[in-house]
Amino acid sequence: MGETPERDSPHAYHDEQERAEVGQILKELALDHPARVAYHFGLGPLALTHFTKDDELVSRLKLAFKNGQVRVLQRARGEADAMLDRRGAASFALPGGRRRTDPKLPRL
Repeated sequence: MGETPERDSPHAYHDEQERAEVGQILKELALDHPARVAYHFGLGPLALTHFTKDDELVSRLKLAFKNGQVRVLQRARGEADAMLDRRGAASFALPGGRRRTDPKLPRL
């Protein structure tokens, strides 16, 4: 579990901070709780919500997942921008004749 995930692995879509948050949440449960066992076998935070009826725990797992996905998407966006910059495509034309490098454009 402590290994770095392969890029094509489903675990590549979760970040280390999310794993740490989920681990902290699950520490509140008994060692033999089905959610802890499922997490050990690789289930993600949303799947774990089906193993508990505690609404507060479910909310915290969902929040950990959501925050993790935001970080993954932000990281992917940064990688895409860097790739465009390396290829010299950072100044491609946008509707209205504006350029991507125009400082008036909001960062997506």
